[in-house]
Amino acid sequence: MYKDNKGDIILSFAPFFQIAVLMLQEFLIESRLVEHESFRNISIALSALPMIAALFYIIKRKLNLLLIVYSVILFLILFTFIFFPDNERYIIDGAFYLLCINIPCFLCLVSIGDLVYLKKIILYLSYLIFVLGLIYCYFIWIGQIIFSVYSMSFSYYLLLPALVFVSQKKILFTGLFMLICMQMVFLGSRGGLVAAIIYAILLAFIDDKNRKFRLISTILMVILSGTLLSLFLKLSDKTGVTSRTLEMLQQGDISNSTGRLDIYDTIWNSILDSPYFGHGIYGDRVILDGIYCHNIFLEMFHNFGLFFGGGLILLILFSLIKGFLNSDNDCKKLLLMFFCYGFIPFLVSGSYLNNAEFGLFIGSLFLLTKNTFVEYVL
Repeated sequence: MYKDNKGDIILSFAPFFQIAVLMLQEFLIESRLVEHESFRNISIALSALPMIAALFYIIKRKLNLLLIVYSVILFLILFTFIFFPDNERYIIDGAFYLLCINIPCFLCLVSIGDLVYLKKIILYLSYLIFVLGLIYCYFIWIGQIIFSVYSMSFSYYLLLPALVFVSQKKILFTGLFMLICMQMVFLGSRGGLVAAIIYAILLAFIDDKNRKFRLISTILMVILSGTLLSLFLKLSDKTGVTSRTLEMLQQGDISNSTGRLDIYDTIWNSILDSPYFGHGIYGDRVILDGIYCHNIFLEMFHNFGLFFGGGLILLILFSLIKGFLNSDNDCKKLLLMFFCYGFIPFLVSGSYLNNAEFGLFIGSLFLLTKNTFVEYVL
């Protein structure tokens, strides 16, 4: 256990602060207060500053792990360059996100010594992200933001505060959680909403000692749902905003794959062409002309083959289950939170190679699970 409180604060802050920066960027660009290209460099710098500070503590605490992880990843990149040269373009495009965002976020989480600081930091940042989301909605209300199509990124930026708020076991936070869900319904995509609801349901099974709270929360959710639905319908009438998710719910078409089944079929046939060795990292982009395959299982099978890719998936799920069974209630909630934040969404969207959420999920497995292999590596 590390006794450097400042280090734990920086390591907890660095990987999650970028979400607030991205939400701010979304708001400023959509409201036409800044140009995309001019603010993009500023947002990168804002996100990089705490990460650079965190790197000092990662080197101090987990230098061996840092060297091991980057050695393995660089070997995979080199291997892919040699044996799958068609992937080169997509490796170059994705290398920054993998090497400079995803892996550092993983290393930050692994290097944290005291979970108290992690919980506090993500709560405070959730407040900030939530407020930015409300401001975004207000600017739509007054017509400063012209919203014509759903925003997947907006929904996933709000996912962290949704998960953090619903885990607080207070009526106020339940209300905030419902408000975020309504924002996701009207302005975002289904993926973030589904992950938030799954976590809320899982929490209900864990908190056996809080049945009274769950009953009150359920009643409040029903009341708030009706109130907020009415409010957002007025917003829709005023601004002309139409909700893709709500339309799907009304039409009974919420499970529509929106073209994903065709992608899955294409990727599965490609997997069968090379079931043992796969097609290398980013190989799905070659087959799909730059598009990722929208499913972490298929992506790993396609990258590494059925045997090795399947082994990686089983190792992740085994670590999650073993860690869950051997943890206290607080650790169970955190594990499930990161599972819903950094794994569930990748079943239908995103790429595990290019998104920090997956790195954070894997980092949580190292941080929160206690098994011989992890203890040896760390």
